[in-house]
Amino acid sequence: RDQPVIAYALMYELHLISIDLVSPSLRHLGDLMTSEIEKCREAGATLFGRLCADKARHYARFEDIYDSWLRRFVDSSAQVRAHMVKVGLKVATTCGDQILAQQLRTKATERL
Repeated sequence: RDQPVIAYALMYELHLISIDLVSPSLRHLGDLMTSEIEKCREAGATLFGRLCADKARHYARFEDIYDSWLRRFVDSSAQVRAHMVKVGLKVATTCGDQILAQQLRTKATERL
Protein backbone atom coordinates (compact mmCIF):
# COMPACT_ATOMS: atom_id res chain seq x y z
CA ARG A 1 0.00 0.00 0.00
CA ASP A 2 2.90 2.37 0.68
CA GLN A 3 4.72 1.43 -2.52
CA PRO A 4 2.82 3.87 -4.78
CA VAL A 5 3.41 6.68 -2.29
CA ILE A 6 7.13 5.89 -2.23
CA ALA A 7 7.23 5.64 -6.03
CA TYR A 8 5.49 9.02 -6.44
CA ALA A 9 7.79 10.63 -3.88
CA LEU A 10 10.81 9.21 -5.71
CA MET A 11 9.49 10.45 -9.04
CA TYR A 12 9.04 13.93 -7.59
CA GLU A 13 12.57 13.94 -6.13
CA LEU A 14 14.01 12.82 -9.48
CA HIS A 15 12.13 15.66 -11.14
CA LEU A 16 13.85 18.10 -8.78
CA ILE A 17 17.24 16.72 -9.84
CA SER A 18 16.51 16.59 -13.58
CA ILE A 19 13.25 16.68 -15.48
CA ASP A 20 14.85 14.43 -18.08
CA LEU A 21 14.84 11.62 -15.51
CA VAL A 22 11.06 11.89 -15.13
CA SER A 23 9.93 12.57 -18.68
CA PRO A 24 10.02 8.90 -19.80
CA SER A 25 7.64 7.99 -16.95
CA LEU A 26 5.00 10.57 -17.78
CA ARG A 27 3.01 8.15 -19.94
CA HIS A 28 2.33 6.17 -16.74
CA LEU A 29 0.85 9.29 -15.14
CA GLY A 30 -1.40 9.74 -18.15
CA ASP A 31 -2.62 6.17 -17.72
CA LEU A 32 -3.26 6.76 -14.02
CA MET A 33 -5.33 9.85 -14.74
CA THR A 34 -7.63 7.91 -17.06
CA SER A 35 -8.00 4.89 -14.79
CA GLU A 36 -11.45 3.69 -13.80
CA ILE A 37 -10.25 3.76 -10.20
CA GLU A 38 -10.93 7.11 -8.56
CA LYS A 39 -7.90 6.97 -6.23
CA CYS A 40 -5.59 6.33 -9.20
CA ARG A 41 -6.96 9.35 -11.07
CA GLU A 42 -6.53 11.50 -7.98
CA ALA A 43 -2.98 10.24 -7.30
CA GLY A 44 -1.86 10.74 -10.90
CA ALA A 45 -3.39 14.21 -11.04
CA THR A 46 -1.78 15.17 -7.74
CA LEU A 47 1.69 14.10 -8.82
CA PHE A 48 1.42 15.74 -12.23
CA GLY A 49 0.18 18.90 -10.53
CA ARG A 50 3.18 18.89 -8.20
CA LEU A 51 5.49 18.52 -11.19
CA CYS A 52 3.71 21.35 -13.03
CA ALA A 53 3.87 23.62 -9.99
CA ASP A 54 7.65 23.60 -10.29
CA LYS A 55 8.18 23.49 -14.04
CA ALA A 56 4.84 24.16 -15.73
CA ARG A 57 6.18 25.19 -19.11
CA HIS A 58 8.12 21.95 -19.45
CA TYR A 59 5.24 19.65 -18.52
CA ALA A 60 2.66 21.55 -20.57
CA ARG A 61 4.61 20.44 -23.65
CA PHE A 62 3.38 16.88 -23.04
CA GLU A 63 0.00 17.80 -24.51
CA ASP A 64 -1.78 14.45 -24.17
CA ILE A 65 -0.85 14.09 -20.52
CA TYR A 66 -1.41 17.76 -19.75
CA ASP A 67 -4.86 17.60 -21.38
CA SER A 68 -5.67 14.47 -19.39
CA TRP A 69 -4.67 16.36 -16.24
CA LEU A 70 -6.91 19.30 -17.18
CA ARG A 71 -9.83 16.90 -17.74
CA ARG A 72 -9.63 15.93 -14.07
CA PHE A 73 -11.24 19.34 -13.38
CA VAL A 74 -14.42 17.87 -14.91
CA ASP A 75 -13.88 14.32 -13.64
CA SER A 76 -16.92 12.16 -12.97
CA SER A 77 -15.91 12.04 -9.30
CA ALA A 78 -16.72 15.05 -7.13
CA GLN A 79 -13.80 14.10 -4.88
CA VAL A 80 -11.31 14.21 -7.77
CA ARG A 81 -12.76 17.53 -8.99
CA ALA A 82 -12.49 19.06 -5.52
CA HIS A 83 -8.93 17.81 -5.22
CA MET A 84 -8.08 19.29 -8.61
CA VAL A 85 -9.31 22.70 -7.49
CA LYS A 86 -6.77 22.61 -4.66
CA VAL A 87 -3.97 21.30 -6.87
CA GLY A 88 -4.81 23.58 -9.80
CA LEU A 89 -4.93 26.73 -7.71
CA LYS A 90 -1.59 25.83 -6.12
CA VAL A 91 -0.06 25.36 -9.56
CA ALA A 92 -1.62 28.65 -10.71
CA THR A 93 -0.01 30.55 -7.85
CA THR A 94 3.43 28.97 -8.16
CA CYS A 95 4.00 28.28 -11.86
CA GLY A 96 5.14 31.77 -12.90
CA ASP A 97 3.22 31.61 -16.20
CA GLN A 98 0.32 34.08 -16.32
CA ILE A 99 -1.47 32.44 -19.25
CA LEU A 100 -1.30 29.01 -17.64
CA ALA A 101 -2.35 30.46 -14.28
CA GLN A 102 -5.45 32.05 -15.81
CA GLN A 103 -6.32 28.83 -17.64
CA LEU A 104 -6.12 26.91 -14.35
CA ARG A 105 -8.23 29.45 -12.47
CA THR A 106 -10.90 29.15 -15.16
CA LYS A 107 -10.77 25.33 -15.06
CA ALA A 108 -10.97 25.36 -11.26
CA THR A 109 -14.35 27.09 -11.36
CA GLU A 110 -15.78 25.30 -14.40
CA ARG A 111 -17.80 22.52 -12.79
CA LEU A 112 -18.02 23.25 -9.09
